[in-house]
Amino acid sequence: MTSWTQLLNEDLMSTNHVTHALLVGTDGTVWADSGNWSSLVNGGIIDDVFLNKIVTGFENRQELYDSGIDVEETHFYITNIMDDYICGKKGVQGLYIYKSKTALLLCMYGLDQQPGEALIVTENFTRYLIEQDL
Repeated sequence: MTSWTQLLNEDLMSTNHVTHALLVGTDGTVWADSGNWSSLVNGGIIDDVFLNKIVTGFENRQELYDSGIDVEETHFYITNIMDDYICGKKGVQGLYIYKSKTALLLCMYGLDQQPGEALIVTENFTRYLIEQDL
C-alpha cells in the first residue's frame, strides 16, 4: 500500500501547484506533510490551538472571518468558508483547507503558483479521501 506521504508528494507536491501540504486527522495526528512546515507541525502533531481554530471555524464562520488565521508566520484573511473548505489569502499567497469525515488537508500556494491550479489539486486529493470514506 502507498503511504500518505508518498500520495501527498505524488499528487500534490510534484505538481508544483502548491508550496506546502499537510494531511492531518481531526484528532491532531499528522498523517503526512510536505516536510517544509517550520512552525505548524512538531513531532508529528499539529498545534492544538491551530487545529481547534480550524475545526470551530467551520461551525462559527464569523469568528474565523473576523480573526483570520496564522500559518507559517503569515496572517491569512479568510475569503470564503463553506461546509467542507476554508480559503485564505494574503497578497500572492493563499491557503486552502479542506475537510473530509476524519481528516483535514491544508495546502498553501505562493508567487509562482496559480490559485486555480492549487485549488484543483487540493480538491482532487480531498475527493480521493472522501472516496476512501475517510
